[in-house]
Amino acid sequence: EAVANHLMDVLVDHGDEACTKWSTARPTVSEPDCSEIALVETTHRNITIRRSTWILFREALRSIVMTPSDGPFRLKSTVFVGLVTALCFTGLGNAQRFAPTIRSLIFLVCTYLFVSAIKQTATIMVKEKAWLMHEYHNNRFPFLAFYVAKVAAFFIAQAVYTVVYVSIVYWITELHRNQLDVSRFVLAMLLHGWCSGVVGLLLGIVANTIDRINVFFAPSLIPSFLFSGFLFPRSQCPIYFRPIWHAVPFRYALEAGVYTQFNHGDFKFCGLNKLSRNLCFLGEGTVERRDYLEAIEIKTGFFRGYLLSVAVLALFTVVLIFVNFIAMRRRLYNFVF
Repeated sequence: EAVANHLMDVLVDHGDEACTKWSTARPTVSEPDCSEIALVETTHRNITIRRSTWILFREALRSIVMTPSDGPFRLKSTVFVGLVTALCFTGLGNAQRFAPTIRSLIFLVCTYLFVSAIKQTATIMVKEKAWLMHEYHNNRFPFLAFYVAKVAAFFIAQAVYTVVYVSIVYWITELHRNQLDVSRFVLAMLLHGWCSGVVGLLLGIVANTIDRINVFFAPSLIPSFLFSGFLFPRSQCPIYFRPIWHAVPFRYALEAGVYTQFNHGDFKFCGLNKLSRNLCFLGEGTVERRDYLEAIEIKTGFFRGYLLSVAVLALFTVVLIFVNFIAMRRRLYNFVF
């Protein structure tokens, strides 16, 4: 197989030159079909990319699963954090007074997925840059194959962590058990975890070293929390910060998650006695759960309240994947690492 690959490389590298020399030196002999050589060259390159991608993808997954400090440890820590979070928020009911607590729980879920995904991917380039520089500049594999394999492996691993964490929190805290709401919530958190991961990869490309990542990590989190809509609503955000408000992916994940919990149904009747009347901040009697969305300035319609937020998260993820690809390849090409 090694000899065959070497001969194929020679054919690919010198095919055009061979056609020219053959036609000049041996005009009386039938020329080789250069179109077939071009076809072989294209096919070989496609097979090389596909094969390299598959090999690198398997190695990336194996590294995540087999490395004790990576996959197994993060899975155990995810289960532990999920159990602690859920046990701290047990006993949530359908009363109005629990609405802010449910929102705080969803904010905490988004925060954990955001921080853990960023921390996982921010160090990929730093840990593997020496190996990547050596292999890439020695033409061991196409860069596209490496990038696709890494991103695909991260997406699968992050999906496992997200589903495990969300399932523990969701079912122990007794949030809405409607099957459609559960599916929507998991989808929003999956996109949030993936988007956070590619943000972390961009941070790792820009920072370039572990020390710089540690320096930039905390400041990079502040805008996401500050403009998430949890600390203050959009109407209280200064006009000169509105562009940042709309450019924070964290806010869209939080809004989509909160929407799934308050998009239908009614709160329990409130106002039977003087004490309970003080807790009826949305009004006495039977109040729709949608009223809480209006109180915190989240759209009550399905399109603007949920679908638009999920679509923006997906758009952010796709755009950042391409941006990271270009930035990483430029750094490799220019020997910046």
